[in-house]
Amino acid sequence: MNATRIAVIGAGAWGIALAVQAARAGARVHLWAR
Repeated sequence: MNATRIAVIGAGAWGIALAVQAARAGARVHLWAR
């Protein structure tokens, strides 16, 4: 089974929360921050 791939742009409070929840749900997450 292929995991869903998600890119989150921005590592603020909302970006990190979204990335963590997606990873816990089984998605492959890339978090982009500057």
